[in-house]
Amino acid sequence: MNRQLNIEARDHEQLTIIELRGHLVQTEVHKLKSRLEEVLNDNRRHVIVDLSHTQFIDSSGIGALVHARSECNRLEGAAAIVFPCQKAIRGALVAASIDRVISCYDNLQTALDAFCASHGLDNPQPESPPAAVGDVNTDALMMVRMVIEQMARRMDSVDGRLLGIESQLQQINSQRAARDVAPTASSSS
Repeated sequence: MNRQLNIEARDHEQLTIIELRGHLVQTEVHKLKSRLEEVLNDNRRHVIVDLSHTQFIDSSGIGALVHARSECNRLEGAAAIVFPCQKAIRGALVAASIDRVISCYDNLQTALDAFCASHGLDNPQPESPPAAVGDVNTDALMMVRMVIEQMARRMDSVDGRLLGIESQLQQINSQRAARDVAPTASSSS
């Protein structure tokens, strides 16, 4: 079975869409991280990862998506994902609570519309007639802004917890490595 990952990145106004095709698995995660690094080094700090053509994702792939969000946030940007078409993969992502950590959308157009609106980015749309006075409900807009701000605080909190967990895992792995080496050294005496 071919488990490769193909990546295409394209700019859309002030953000970059990274489209993944294939398998986002441990052996392919480096490709996403590398492409993300290229995008961020090019001063593009807003990213939508389009998973609609992704055929399989393992835990390393989920970790790479969280990493993408963290890197964008570090540069005061944002990241979002478009759910894969395959319901099993989507279910796995929801079970892993990815939708609590990163904004998720059903399709690319919805992602573009919502992402651009919530981050104050330009999203060229077909021209529509101007809104009549009174069409905008400012109370509703304020409520939406409050919800978005609360979600951003929660995501930052989760991000901090993930960094803490990562640090703990590194300590555990270091302790295991030291423990595995210690018996070998004492048995050779």
